[in-house]
Amino acid sequence: MKSFSGVPRKNAAFFVVVLLLCISPLLVFAQEVGRIEYLDGIVDIHRGGEIVELFPSDIGFSLEALDTIQTGPDGTVQFSISTQKRRGTSVSVGNNTTFLVEASLDPGGTKTRIEVFTGSLSLKVARLTGREELSVRTESAVMGVRGTEFEVITAPDGGVLVLCEDGSVSCQDQNQREMIAVPGTGVEKVPGQSISSVNVDPEEYGDFRQKWRETRMEIFRSGAPVFFRAYIQQFRRTEPRFSEAYAELEGFDTRLKDYARRSSEGPSSIGSGELYRFRAEISPSLARMRSIIPLYRQTFFRLAELLRYYQESGIAGDEVIDGVKVSNFFRNFQQSLRGERLRIARVENWFKLYRGLGGEGQESLMDEFFGPGEGSLLDEF
Repeated sequence: MKSFSGVPRKNAAFFVVVLLLCISPLLVFAQEVGRIEYLDGIVDIHRGGEIVELFPSDIGFSLEALDTIQTGPDGTVQFSISTQKRRGTSVSVGNNTTFLVEASLDPGGTKTRIEVFTGSLSLKVARLTGREELSVRTESAVMGVRGTEFEVITAPDGGVLVLCEDGSVSCQDQNQREMIAVPGTGVEKVPGQSISSVNVDPEEYGDFRQKWRETRMEIFRSGAPVFFRAYIQQFRRTEPRFSEAYAELEGFDTRLKDYARRSSEGPSSIGSGELYRFRAEISPSLARMRSIIPLYRQTFFRLAELLRYYQESGIAGDEVIDGVKVSNFFRNFQQSLRGERLRIARVENWFKLYRGLGGEGQESLMDEFFGPGEGSLLDEF
């Protein structure tokens, strides 16, 4: 039996052990940002440039900055987020969810960001200090919190719903319009509309959440050709740029890993001048990748979600986009699905290794916020 990541489940535990033994010398600089406290079903993680499946026996597994985690149709995971002194935030992740954890833990303060590509998650955030920040980003909205309990739900049409159980959550769209979610007042951002508030009795959150998902699914089904066209065309625009940047960085793979290994052996194992010259040499390639991977990765994971819905319904299969049938595109996309995820995992690992070498300025794989006019591809429809 295979997992959704393509690794046979019966061999995955052995694969995890062998992989971690092989790559552990390269990850001595890896920055722990949290630990898994519970998991069930199919869950995997990008680690060391590979896709590693996790099991209930992996409770306690550490999460590192720039980790991407994905849950399958039956997968759930709960993890804690570390700050400099405590583990004050708990995150519960639902089925069919893909997200990235980013963090900066330094004397100037703690910044933690979670980018949700698909699916849903809920957070219980302890009261943060003035030097701690936590935010959640989706394709079309950013949520910033201090201390609260809330959930973020995304839909296949690009819609986002934020429901708050306690405290308050600041929600902004790509035009930096702000709405506040509090108990009894949620926030919604759907394609083609401005961010808005929705009134809902906290005791009816469950029913409201279900009806909201059903409504967004109906909208998705009725407009499937529009959704498919937007993301397929975006994928075709971004994939060549990603591939070009990937090929450049791949040329540094052996040397980057060698420098990481040598650095792990101690400060005297590599000269500061030598390391400085290498960082200067690789930085332009990292910058080019940094400019494309946020958009490419969001598009890729959204298409992976749309593939799942297409396989379940077969809708719009005969639709022709730029001379290619949707059915043919998704067939080819499915065949390349694991290979593309591996490329993304390797890029994340290259950035992680570069960060461990003391590289600055290009280590983040997230935008600070949206660029001018940036947001959901479907806002224009």
